[in-house]
Amino acid sequence: MEQNNNSNKIQNLPELDIEKGIKRWYDFDSYLEALIMFVEQYGKISEKLVDLIEQKKIEEAALLTHSLKGVFGHLEMHNLHYITKKFNESLKQGDLSNIKETTRTFSSSLKSAIHSINLLKKT
Repeated sequence: MEQNNNSNKIQNLPELDIEKGIKRWYDFDSYLEALIMFVEQYGKISEKLVDLIEQKKIEEAALLTHSLKGVFGHLEMHNLHYITKKFNESLKQGDLSNIKETTRTFSSSLKSAIHSINLLKKT
């Protein structure tokens, strides 16, 4: 019964599509390792994006969001992939009218994903 309960918790973690992640990475351990590496490498990426935008380095921020979009896709983080895609499009078009809200949405989703990954490490 405990196994089933853990399985349900794993399936319901926000920001992660665990089932697709396992299929893409071939097994749970490989997927989890990739997620842990993601947190280590990109856990503070929101702050970097904010800094780039505040410094008016919009092209650099656009390149970073483009790269992140690919990372989120490979890690089956669909919501973050979608948010980052829209973020990237706005930056490339120079549309900064909603940049604060976009940044907040991105940061919130990223925090949720990191929290889910940390919970997944404990299973």
